Amino acid sequence: MKRITSILSLLSIITLLSITGCKDDNEDIFEIYNGTLTVLQKDAYSNTPGRNNLLWPPHTTTVFKWNNDESVRLNHGTAPNEKDPNSGDLMLDVVKTYSFQGSKEDLEKLQEYYKKAICDTVDGKPYNTFLSLVSGKEELAKVVLQSLGEFVTNNNHSFSHPGMTKEQVLQLIASGDVSKLMPLLANSTMTPSQLKTAIHNILKNAFEKLGKDITSYHVCNNDAALQVELIKNFIKTGEVQMPQRKCEGPMMYYFPR
Repeated sequence: MKRITSILSLLSIITLLSITGCKDDNEDIFEIYNGTLTVLQKDAYSNTPGRNNLLWPPHTTTVFKWNNDESVRLNHGTAPNEKDPNSGDLMLDVVKTYSFQGSKEDLEKLQEYYKKAICDTVDGKPYNTFLSLVSGKEELAKVVLQSLGEFVTNNNHSFSHPGMTKEQVLQLIASGDVSKLMPLLANSTMTPSQLKTAIHNILKNAFEKLGKDITSYHVCNNDAALQVELIKNFIKTGEVQMPQRKCEGPMMYYFPR
């Protein structure tokens, strides 16, 4: 009887040890980490901070954070901490934040993919050209200015800028500063439908004059949309997988959902 009792006591001790954790010190502890993707925007081609007219195309920057680590995709534009020199206000508004969780391995891989989620290159090779309109010195920007001037000249009824005559607008166009010119359309008396059509036609006309294929170009919003889809897919499926790139043609308008 004593022997049976001793055996039972020994089994109890073994069971207790297994419950309380006789664990190999080298065994990894599975941890869940939190992360965020923040989407920030401002009026594109404008030197004023924030989103002041939702009818006008935005510039979009994104910020990936997890475990005190941060990566930023400027997408050829404004940094998150950049401020307006006059007002001191941040140039970018936060328009959307996505929260997610995962293992250390998953979030390291997700961050690696995020850094590669751009339209300019794929696997280190050129893929699609960024459409720059920040200066009138470049060939495409010059032709866009010309197309904009033709649009203003030929559309008396659809273009009217408060406080400026058509001649003053045309003089501003002739100065070659696209950053001052493009927002004029957003502040005109055109309807949203007329505005979007105008922007499309101006770009289309400029590309046709140069004999270029518009699908060979993208803007910041193409990049940002790819970065957001990467995160949304991870939140939905738990898998890290690069979304299909939608880089062929400038995505002038982008509103993250």
